[in-house]
Amino acid sequence: MTWNYHNREPLKHNPYPQLMSEKWLSENVKKNHGPLGAWYPQRNISEGDTPAFLNFVDNGLKAYKDYSRGGWGGRFQSERGNYWRDAFDDNNERKTLWRWIPDVQNDFEARMDWCIKSFEDANHSPVIEQVTVPGLVEPGQKVELKASATDPDGDQVYYWWWHYPDPSGIDKPIKIVHETSATAYFIVPEIKSEYLHIILEVTDDGSPCLKRYSRLIFKIEQ
Repeated sequence: MTWNYHNREPLKHNPYPQLMSEKWLSENVKKNHGPLGAWYPQRNISEGDTPAFLNFVDNGLKAYKDYSRGGWGGRFQSERGNYWRDAFDDNNERKTLWRWIPDVQNDFEARMDWCIKSFEDANHSPVIEQVTVPGLVEPGQKVELKASATDPDGDQVYYWWWHYPDPSGIDKPIKIVHETSATAYFIVPEIKSEYLHIILEVTDDGSPCLKRYSRLIFKIEQ
């Protein structure tokens, strides 16, 4: 997808300029990707409304359920009532979008490949089949994380568990042991936060590599 930001100077602070460039868009969308790609009118990054619908992509983050959770369309905080504004990840209001750029652009590239390739020749997202069911936890508790995933194309899949501290309401991520394994664990820290958001990412080794997620929200018993 292609994004625009409030200051109209997205490239100035963009950590992924190669993925948000006119060159990338030309090679992966507009040229040699059928009539739909050829019709695409944008030159590079001028779709200001993209974040408005990206959180509705069925990627497993389920950010549409609560704007403060964070997902492909960014993360937001309520100022008053139903008025929301950009939230901050790591004290950076732009990171709520930028942290997902490689995943989003790979997904966009793959979807455009579907316009011209057969199912067998194109890449498709991995499928998370089973994952730990979150629940009530308490400080000091060891919480085991387990998942299984497959890939419709037979690609190798890779796991990564990580703690998303910002929607959890704390400053630093907690440590997850064996975070790149299908089975991992963490110790619930002594914190005042009410919830812990744990994200599972499953990535395939196709081209482009694609990713799906599972968000686990644990409630901390105080």
